[in-house]
Amino acid sequence: MPVLRNLNLQLGVDQILRRQGMGGQVKSLAKSKIPLSIWKLIESLTGNLNSLLAPAISYDFYSIAKIEPFQLFLEDETILKGSLLPELFKEGTELMVSACTIGPELEERVEEHLKSKDILTATLLDGMGSAAVDELVEQTPGIAKKRAEQKGFKTTGCISPGKREFTLEEQPRILRLAHAGEIGVSLTSQNMMLPRQSTSIVIGIGPKMPFWDQKEACGYCDLKDRCEYKVMVEV
Repeated sequence: MPVLRNLNLQLGVDQILRRQGMGGQVKSLAKSKIPLSIWKLIESLTGNLNSLLAPAISYDFYSIAKIEPFQLFLEDETILKGSLLPELFKEGTELMVSACTIGPELEERVEEHLKSKDILTATLLDGMGSAAVDELVEQTPGIAKKRAEQKGFKTTGCISPGKREFTLEEQPRILRLAHAGEIGVSLTSQNMMLPRQSTSIVIGIGPKMPFWDQKEACGYCDLKDRCEYKVMVEV
């Protein structure tokens, strides 16, 4: 059950502002369009951000035993249901399952600011935490790619539970496969992850696999037409 800790996260302002609901349109936002007081607060919080983060990734690989239109069977007899994975991984021979978290401390700090009615700081910090998880996820495909290249295979992009064809009902199985407990990640009765600033992903590996970037991954989401945080396609 491989676990990676003490990972280096380098967050750009564009990532942080996208997670403030600016929809990836940061290139059109000059610094002068953001109030100076808010900009200074962002810089201050960013400077101290790493002290609130404990980034970690747990993961494992599983051979795909069989694929049916609405089910994907793994070597350990786990069955992942829904039509999305069979569609995306129909050429796959292996699945990487991973959990990512930045730990609970930033979330606790957000709660402290909410209790003291400092809504602005709480909102900015929460967005920074989400941006940090995004950056952590960006590091995960490299693990799968290294394994795939050893076999002369390719990898897909990342996909996460929470979609119509890959629902949160699959989350308990995904986290078990990823050994998420090793990095302190658990689930509520509603299949929401704790710490809240965590995520799970799966990546397909095989000789002929379709790759997609984050912009394309947002296109698979049921909220793509109204999400404030999606990565925008540049035109």
